[in-house]
Amino acid sequence: MTLDNTFVYNFGKFRMVLDKHDPDVSRQIQEHGWYVDERFDIEVFQKYLKTGMTFVDLGANVGFYTFLARSIIGQKDRVFAFEPYPRNAELIRASIGENSFHNNVTLVEAAVSDENGKASLYLSPDASSENSLLDLEFRYDDDAKKEEGLGRKGQQEKRAITVDVVTVDDYFEKKVGDTRVDVIKMDIEGSEYRAFKGMSSKVLRDNDRMILMLEFWPNGFRKDNHDPYEFLETLAKSPGGGFDIQLIDKIKQEVYGVGVEEMKRIEKSRMEDISTQNEFMKIWGWYTNLLCTRD
Repeated sequence: MTLDNTFVYNFGKFRMVLDKHDPDVSRQIQEHGWYVDERFDIEVFQKYLKTGMTFVDLGANVGFYTFLARSIIGQKDRVFAFEPYPRNAELIRASIGENSFHNNVTLVEAAVSDENGKASLYLSPDASSENSLLDLEFRYDDDAKKEEGLGRKGQQEKRAITVDVVTVDDYFEKKVGDTRVDVIKMDIEGSEYRAFKGMSSKVLRDNDRMILMLEFWPNGFRKDNHDPYEFLETLAKSPGGGFDIQLIDKIKQEVYGVGVEEMKRIEKSRMEDISTQNEFMKIWGWYTNLLCTRD
């Protein structure tokens, strides 16, 4: 399938069909040959993938983690990419064809949450990697004219679209036929608590060695009316065995265990650092990735 305004990047072990107009992941790959914003996170991620695993990419975007994982775990194992935004889903589908990965890479064109159905996906005016099930009150060009300096520039034909929503538990039990999952990467712009709830009855209980890498964006949880630190406590006591929570610290280039109180102190410290330098980050807040493992 040929898509308009795309290019193909060859990583050696896999190829990706990417969007010429995507200012985020596609542009980074085109300019640097890698997803440089998450270089350290990716180094950590790769260490935990092995052949024989089932990998699940929640919020796959254009599929970088999806295809990187496939290149590591091989052709006999399973990769599932959940992505609700139609353009990104087209790119993933095209990349599956480009690599002839039809046998074990499955695209699920849906968002993940704590219930099945339909929902609004709010579209970022900047990059599709920021689309969210939460109304994050994006500012578009016409809004920015009213409030110069705080607006997020860019144009988008629509501000929200309706997408399918599934729970991880139901998808694997009813569509796949088993609930074996080894590694999950989750980056869904503030909806992590709901997605976690939607995998608590089966997938979390059935996989006592699961590894979870997720974006932790405290202000996103707050926007969804959830306490981000209660979520960390839930992680530590989750069904099937609590997770050991480790911070993937890109500044220190280290991975280390953190408790709730320490994470609060880290957020406060990082916000003090960035709020004097970056107006955008002052509004949206600090975020990081966490590595969550079970003994």
